[in-house]
Amino acid sequence: MSDIFDGLDKFGFDEIGGDLFEPDEEKKEKKNSPVKDVVDTSSYVYKKQFTCPVCSAEFVAILARTGKMRLNHVEYDLRPVYDYFEPLFYDVIICDKCGYAALSQQFYKIMDSQAELIQKQISNKFKSSGQTSEFTAETAEQRFKMAVLCAKIKKAPAGEIAYLCLKLGWIFKISGDAENERLFKEQAYRGFTIALAKETPPIMGLEEGTVLYVLAALAKDLRRNEEASRLLSEVIVSKKCTEALKTKAKDLKREILDENVATQTADRL
Repeated sequence: MSDIFDGLDKFGFDEIGGDLFEPDEEKKEKKNSPVKDVVDTSSYVYKKQFTCPVCSAEFVAILARTGKMRLNHVEYDLRPVYDYFEPLFYDVIICDKCGYAALSQQFYKIMDSQAELIQKQISNKFKSSGQTSEFTAETAEQRFKMAVLCAKIKKAPAGEIAYLCLKLGWIFKISGDAENERLFKEQAYRGFTIALAKETPPIMGLEEGTVLYVLAALAKDLRRNEEASRLLSEVIVSKKCTEALKTKAKDLKREILDENVATQTADRL
């Protein structure tokens, strides 16, 4: 499990063990449009001051300007792909004094008891890497892993951890690291499965049908086509899902069927 937190030695965490989730809780793709080099990213980002809810330190974070980006397409796993700029890299905020890290929309959603856990298990070891105005896939990986670590330490709901792992899987896909992409998509799959059984939707802003669809997409990526097809069938017949989501589910199920036929044909040759 320590592989999940590889690279966090930069922040002072050399060996991290344990499972992300509590033991008793276990129960047609478009080609990637590579993010083009941008000479000046200043028009895509802005600075915002935060007060850390854990240590009360004030700091400035760099956030993406959502209104400035142009959507290219949405992947079958619901990852939005933008032209020229990758806002995903800027999703996590880190307090450079105590090490508390979380998605921007979750940063202030922390209880006093959780803040105490962060102070005891994160802040005492944390080493600031300094602030930067432009994030790469590598720095985004490190920042998201810190957010996953903090979520684990503060005993966040499985859905929150799964959502972070899903986005980490996307980042590793962008950087072409298939091994780590699979590692974190596996964790996302586990986490969302637990969340559906124990949490009340919406889960990190996702309705139940959307979580089922994401699980199906993850199952496809993990080469569990039978499970993916079963989940997609649930989406297709659900009265709660939108027609747009049902259409995506039908398209993905058709693609999986085509893949299965192609595999069976190849095996017979």
